[in-house]
Amino acid sequence: MRTIALNDLGNVKASNIGLGARPGKLILKEDPSNSSAANFLSDASPDEGDPRSVIVQTLDDFCSTHDIHPHFLKIDVEGFELNVLRGGSQVINECSPILFIELNTFTMLAYGRVNPLDVIDFLTTHFDQILWLDGNNIECVSDQSSITNFLGAHYTRHSGIDDLLCIPHGVAINIDALKSDIKRLRHQAPSANAHLEAMLNSTTWKIAKNIQRLAKPLKGIQRLGKPFKGKSDRPA
Repeated sequence: MRTIALNDLGNVKASNIGLGARPGKLILKEDPSNSSAANFLSDASPDEGDPRSVIVQTLDDFCSTHDIHPHFLKIDVEGFELNVLRGGSQVINECSPILFIELNTFTMLAYGRVNPLDVIDFLTTHFDQILWLDGNNIECVSDQSSITNFLGAHYTRHSGIDDLLCIPHGVAINIDALKSDIKRLRHQAPSANAHLEAMLNSTTWKIAKNIQRLAKPLKGIQRLGKPFKGKSDRPA
């Protein structure tokens, strides 16, 4: 919420719910010993970490309630991927969104007891193309041979974490253009990060943050030290 407010993002709405395969309540546990799985949902009673109860909806129900017809979905849920996908199968079938998903098979196996092949089977069933974003390279994951090659590199080179871009039926994509865009963005990232770090460490920024903190109780005062605004080309 703070990030949304600081960037004045009027087209972003945060919902304090979880998404799963079925509605109900689950336990959200924070694991301080493992930052890559700092938050994960479990049906079982918590025996470690800092648990809290979370209301869970399905993606299908959420989109129906709010009259949302997504053209793009991003899923990064630390091992809960299959639950979210199963709860959104109707939306995926009817709206044909492009899906960007982080596949974290370490948390999938360690905390969800989920077979990663079940996730890949779901993706290959519901999407026309599964593109593995391997650095500046893009590989298609479709038949058994490519799935085996992906899983081999996924575990041996990438520690069980990879990004997949899933293209629905009827959507054409220029792979060469996509490769070029990814390469360009990766090349620009270090420079952008350096500029951001310099800005955050500057005296001006620190002063502005302190002024903003002092001015916060005053209604209507203009925010100082506001980060750059991000605008989406298409509605969420």
